[in-house]
Amino acid sequence: MALGRQLRQRAFLLIPLAVLAFGLLLRLADPQPLQELRLRAFDLYQRLEPRAAAGLPVRIVAIDEASLERLGRWPWPRSLLARLVQRLDEAGAKAIVFNLVFAEPESPADPSALLDLLPAGRQAELRQALVEARHAAGDARFAAALAQAPSVVGFALTAEPNARPAPLLRSGISFIGESPLPYLPHFAGAVPSLPRLETAAQGNGALTLRVDSDGVVRRLPLLFALGDGVYPALIVEALRVAQGGRGVLVKTSGREAAAASGEETGVQALRIGRQVVETSPHGDLWLYDRKPDPAMRIPAWSLLATEPAADERLSGAIVLVGATAAGMGDHLTTPLSPSLPGIVLQAQAIEQIWAGSFLSRPAWTDGAEILAVVGVGLLILAPFAWQRDGALVAALLGLLAVVAGLAFAWWAFSHWRLLFDPVTPALVGLVVFASAGIARLAYSERHRREVRLAFGQYVAPAVVARIAEDPRATRLEGETRDLTILFCDIRGFTALAEHLPPEQLARLINRFLTRMSKSVLEHQGTIDKYIGDCLMAFWNAPLTVPHHQREACRTVLDMRRRLAKLNATLRSENSGEAAPQFAVGIGLNSGRCSVGNMGSDFRLAYTAMGDAVNLASRLEGMTRLYGLDCLVSGSTRRDAGAFAFLEVDWIRVKGRQQPETVFALLGEGSLAETAHFRALEAAQAAFLAAYRGQDWAAAEAALAALREAAEGFRLHGLLQLYGERLAALRERPPGPEWDGVFVATSK
Repeated sequence: MALGRQLRQRAFLLIPLAVLAFGLLLRLADPQPLQELRLRAFDLYQRLEPRAAAGLPVRIVAIDEASLERLGRWPWPRSLLARLVQRLDEAGAKAIVFNLVFAEPESPADPSALLDLLPAGRQAELRQALVEARHAAGDARFAAALAQAPSVVGFALTAEPNARPAPLLRSGISFIGESPLPYLPHFAGAVPSLPRLETAAQGNGALTLRVDSDGVVRRLPLLFALGDGVYPALIVEALRVAQGGRGVLVKTSGREAAAASGEETGVQALRIGRQVVETSPHGDLWLYDRKPDPAMRIPAWSLLATEPAADERLSGAIVLVGATAAGMGDHLTTPLSPSLPGIVLQAQAIEQIWAGSFLSRPAWTDGAEILAVVGVGLLILAPFAWQRDGALVAALLGLLAVVAGLAFAWWAFSHWRLLFDPVTPALVGLVVFASAGIARLAYSERHRREVRLAFGQYVAPAVVARIAEDPRATRLEGETRDLTILFCDIRGFTALAEHLPPEQLARLINRFLTRMSKSVLEHQGTIDKYIGDCLMAFWNAPLTVPHHQREACRTVLDMRRRLAKLNATLRSENSGEAAPQFAVGIGLNSGRCSVGNMGSDFRLAYTAMGDAVNLASRLEGMTRLYGLDCLVSGSTRRDAGAFAFLEVDWIRVKGRQQPETVFALLGEGSLAETAHFRALEAAQAAFLAAYRGQDWAAAEAALAALREAAEGFRLHGLLQLYGERLAALRERPPGPEWDGVFVATSK
């Protein structure tokens, strides 16, 4: 029996164990949001310890704003680029790499001005000949310069096939193991440089980069699959040409070999000359970012000057030529830079490979992270299982495990450049701890349910008295009664909350709700609930209230008076204009509702439900549209008695098919007897008749008369709405089937 009792006491652990199992399955599935959290943790590592500058000879010849101002806008003549290649070759560059695609022949200046002097019959023929000659001359000079230098050009890959030929493969790619094709990113088409330029250059590589789902570049593909061919990236070709190599060696591991050796399936590494590059299974290089170094950049114009000074930085360097000017080229986000020119990213990747500074995420890291998830979860649950109140011990153990995981992940990065995820184990541990605590609390609370239920029934004093007299009144079943329901909500609460500290805001809302609640209780109403800054109340339950529609309308007028006094008090307390001020929207409706104690075995609430409640809530929301502080339904207006009601509209609120006539409650019955109000009522009736009869001219005239009659009644928002509706309806008449009902599309 004791064992059974202990098992029942530990039954709450089933919930956190289920949460732990779900967390484990989530890690195994590894959805996109979880991957992004992990990648952002890796970004943080790099921001804390970025790659140090190695002083390696990697340079950028930048097509920057200054070069465009001095040499003209892009594209530059190919003869100018040929001269640039010659200058770089003379300076001793090991590789001249164009981070550009030259897919089209050179576009020369339009010779139309000269051709216009020739006979009209031969202009087209001569124009074509001049264009072809100019193309051939510029491209030929550029190709000749590329052929004389250690040069590399680029091509772009596309997801869609096209009619262009495949890029020229300038390097031999051989494999140790099976073909890497199944593991590489596949593309269907390409945009290569001109064939004569590809043939002249010693290297030809892809410029395509990989961007993660959050827009950050963290991995650079080194190999690509196009059809049945494997093509190198631009940085691979740059390193190969710089070292005088003829090919690239790719090491792969198939499933059988990986199972035997414990390695990960896919691409393992690339050998480029003397460089061995560690890669991901998809042939990616993990970018180890560093802050951009302005010293790497040399403006293109300085090399194309008439007599350029010798630049020792170019001797023995890999030189990348490309755009850094705003509006040219691609600007990318990296772990350290929100906007980095693509050519700078390529240069940093070459420098990283040359320095042999690699980040890695071996195959075993996934398994280690899964074990960490299980270990942290079980470590947190152990105190709950063996101690009566183990929450504090579990919190300490969980905190210790999370800190240890963070420390290990940072140590692995800082010393071994391993990428280990500390986020998922910590998140799962936090959720497991929270679920265990909540489940334990719920279990403990079950033993005090009677007390908690009793204290959970505080509603209006009349309800408390009825329950005290008849405990059976706490049954879950309700009763159906005619009620008048009120919703009162603060207008502009978000703006008010934005400018006040939470403590001051709470005190202010309490003052507001206290005054509004007094109005309800003093007029025999029952406060149903407070919903943030909103108050819901009803009349005629649990006690019968004769003329409950009248009492609800009196409550609205009393609320106005109390609100005016509260605003005046706030102005005096807060020096006038700086004081917070309240404005409200109130909806009133009457109808059949189900009312009584409703809820669950754990908590009951004396409340009302039904279509009449929903309509009252919708009317409160519609006060914003009409610029009024109160809208009253026709059912409440019909039985309320003598008050100054003004018909506003026929509306069909969202979620209901039956239209409703709504009224503004302007004051007591004494106001309704005044000549001023009667004139307003007559002007309103004339306007609504013309409006609903689609006599727009008469409606505009009636609206002008209504504006005069409405002086002093604070109906500016309503009259403005009428004017806007008339303008819209005159522009686009609704048609003869229109019944004059306004259809609300929002709550």
